[in-house]
Amino acid sequence: MTTLLPGLHPGRPRILLPTLVLFNFVSVLSGFVLVGFLPQLRAEFDLSATAAGLLVAAFTTTYAIASPMLGMVTTYLGYRRALTLAMAICAAAALASSLAPALLVLIGARMCAAIGSALYTPTAAALAVEKTMPDARGRVLTAIYLGVSLSQIVGIPLGAWLAIHVGWRVSFTAVAAMAAVMALALLVVVPAVRPVAGAGASDLRGALARPGVGLALAMTAACSLATNFIYTFVAAIIAAQVGFEWVPQLLVVMGRGVLVGTLATGMLLDHIGPL
Repeated sequence: MTTLLPGLHPGRPRILLPTLVLFNFVSVLSGFVLVGFLPQLRAEFDLSATAAGLLVAAFTTTYAIASPMLGMVTTYLGYRRALTLAMAICAAAALASSLAPALLVLIGARMCAAIGSALYTPTAAALAVEKTMPDARGRVLTAIYLGVSLSQIVGIPLGAWLAIHVGWRVSFTAVAAMAAVMALALLVVVPAVRPVAGAGASDLRGALARPGVGLALAMTAACSLATNFIYTFVAAIIAAQVGFEWVPQLLVVMGRGVLVGTLATGMLLDHIGPL
């Protein structure tokens, strides 16, 4: 890929970005695949809507708390080991979810998945940006976050389809298998380098003190809250209105909307800079 700066193994630049994007798809999927079959989880564990929502809340809350702190892990381990560890955690969490005998075990597994995803996505984004020319960084970030769109267009609907036909535990098992294979692949593809600038607590405080950062974080939190509030229960809403068999198809439609928004944001970042 021509936008990558020197410093990577000659055979790796062309496959590094596609690899990071594809694997982010699995990282995100490990946390949100259950959205497509939440009604089935409610039925199996005899959960109220509030209790079922805890399964998603456990992931998102843990992700929000862990993500800022896990940057220091990448500084210590380097990109290759940090990304491999993140994907291994996602694999273990998905496997534990597939075997969960009770709600508390499933919630714990969801929290572990959040730690893996919170380590993977920011680290992958940091590596991609670090190895990219400044005028292409918006597009590269967009590419990394295409993993989110792919999970909503392909992964979550497929998880819902599997849950309908062979059971929700198989959906988690499939995610675990993909994540395990990808953890091994990361050892080959990702360069054994450390971040150019390490992230510590003082760096985090300095970033938060910059003008506009607090407002941007508040807006992001508000948008995420509104989105997750609806998306958590979207399968239940669809099932109640038109039947569970329509869940995969309508989740694909929602995912396409996310894809359009992601691509548009990347183009705006490169043309007018951060808002």
